[in-house]
Amino acid sequence: MTLITSYRKRVLREFSAIFRFSLRKLRGMLFLYGFLQTILLPLLLLLNIESTRNRPLSHTVPSSAFYDALRVLFGVTAVPLMLIFSVVFVLQLFRYLHGKRSVDFFHALPVGRTPMLLGKYCAGLFSLLVPFLCNVLLCTLIGILYRVFNCAILLWLLSETLWFLLMTISCFTFAMLIAVCSGTTMEMMLSGIFISVSWPLAVLLLLVLAECLLPGYASSYNIAAIMAFSPPAAAFVPFAASMIGDSYTGIVPVSFTVWWIVLPILMLVAAIAVYRRRKSESAENTISMPAIKIFIRMITTFAAGLGFGFLLYMFFSDEKAFFIGVLAGSVAAHVVAEALYSRGFKGMLKSFRWYAVPAVLLVLFYCSLATGFFGYDTKIPKADELVSTQIELPQLYPVSTDENSESFVSYSYHQGDFCDENGRILASVLPTAEDSDTFDKILDLHQLAIQNIRSTRYPYQFQFQNSSLFGSNETVKFRYRLKNGSTFSRTFSVPWNGTFYEEFCKKSQALSASETFLKQSNLAYYLEPAFIESIDLSGIWSSQTLKPNDAVKAELLKALVADSGKFGYYVYAEDSETATKTEGIPEISVSLNLKSSFIPSQGSVLSHLLGDHSGPVVYKGSGSNFPINPACTHTLAFFEKEGWDLTALNEAPEYGLDE
Repeated sequence: MTLITSYRKRVLREFSAIFRFSLRKLRGMLFLYGFLQTILLPLLLLLNIESTRNRPLSHTVPSSAFYDALRVLFGVTAVPLMLIFSVVFVLQLFRYLHGKRSVDFFHALPVGRTPMLLGKYCAGLFSLLVPFLCNVLLCTLIGILYRVFNCAILLWLLSETLWFLLMTISCFTFAMLIAVCSGTTMEMMLSGIFISVSWPLAVLLLLVLAECLLPGYASSYNIAAIMAFSPPAAAFVPFAASMIGDSYTGIVPVSFTVWWIVLPILMLVAAIAVYRRRKSESAENTISMPAIKIFIRMITTFAAGLGFGFLLYMFFSDEKAFFIGVLAGSVAAHVVAEALYSRGFKGMLKSFRWYAVPAVLLVLFYCSLATGFFGYDTKIPKADELVSTQIELPQLYPVSTDENSESFVSYSYHQGDFCDENGRILASVLPTAEDSDTFDKILDLHQLAIQNIRSTRYPYQFQFQNSSLFGSNETVKFRYRLKNGSTFSRTFSVPWNGTFYEEFCKKSQALSASETFLKQSNLAYYLEPAFIESIDLSGIWSSQTLKPNDAVKAELLKALVADSGKFGYYVYAEDSETATKTEGIPEISVSLNLKSSFIPSQGSVLSHLLGDHSGPVVYKGSGSNFPINPACTHTLAFFEKEGWDLTALNEAPEYGLDE
């Protein structure tokens, strides 16, 4: 017991000595980091708030201005600065591992390797975390002084601060692990850059490749998988949308947060284990720990090959260009990585045996996708296995494609989601089928899509336009819930021409003919009068905005629901004899401008759809537009009843017209 107590005291004493020594060494850079962060965070925030307050007709600062400025500054200034100084501090603290004289000196000290590593590690984290926390307190004080700080902003700032602290720990631990595993400073820098960039790029491009080749597959682009081993990339996740001006609120998935709580612990344990076994001779040795370099080089080769292949395909739209790009890019990446790691071309030919590993894996993956990925492309559930099913049809499609006749373009499907204020999807505007007749129709449409693709291109060819990330094709999505509790989904591209397209349109019409399907596809079915801010009526030549009372809004919603499935407009060929058919009939489009958020009333259709959710709801979708045509009898009758004169919207102005 005495020996254990003595050992613990010795370890703590050694840790404390190294910690204080390292802090003194980092003192200058610590103050520099704090100074730069003060300029780039509180000072810029203060200037932004002052400029907002000094604008004409503005004497106060809204809370939204404070929130918007702070979240942009977090992503644009705080994160990049943290990444830079994480590397700077690691270089200052662990550069001795990359020099023979310095490593001999430190290892000759009467300090164990574990307390030495942990002492330096904690000193580096202290130097990164304390200045940031001080500047967050300054930002909070600014918000309080300008009276823009409220409970919602406090909760947001707390969550973003905790995420920033977590990612600071992750990035610094990651950089330290790379330093411990490297023999030279250059090797450390190369490994950090290669793995940080190559991993997310490789995973992303593999998902895109699967979408371009495998019919039915649509990637959700899981952020946890894409950023799994790249702390610098993951650090930007909550702030990325703020930097590009998107409405995304920066919410981080729970699984992603848990992963980044666990991974730094694993990286720290790995760093301690490697350091305890690391030989002093590894310093200045370019062949130390070759397995790690081989793995990083293979990931880099993978990512560079796919990236260059996609780039050439985008330029030349040729599958051969893709293959040439993959080969050229991967070989070039392998040669460059090996030359940088080995400081020359000695042993280059031997290194190509490891190039074969990612090359063979990519060929096998490509071939499996091109042949259906072991039956993934043709798998379809049976009707007696289903509990319910949903189908998301393309929003626009013509009933007739005869060049010399009219075509009706349907606009009866409002595709969108009801979300909470953090952007989490609560429910979708999609019809749900639970009867066997509808099951058969949906499965028939699913089988039609499979047969079309199998008959036109098998083995499957590279189709870049099928990618949901980069492509532009319309899609049909099938979602099944099975009796065993599992779910099953497939997504197929729908070309805008050909025999399949015509047959697809006919079967889609038959499927969507039921009253339940039409209502559940209509956004108006889920809305209440209180959700609507205003109503836009648009014609061929002009438009107007109305703000009727709730009773009138309720009547309009009732009429729109009654006309479910009839919304759309006619398109005529130039030489069609029917081109005069709509003369005198107003072509009107009704748009419902919804409030930024709303709360459904108890017992309403939307509250039933949302289940237990009781807070504010935000609609994010393809719009709330209803093109009115002569078939929309209920809506036209409503217009007549309310005395809304629509003819003026389609009358051309007199000036500027030829006689």
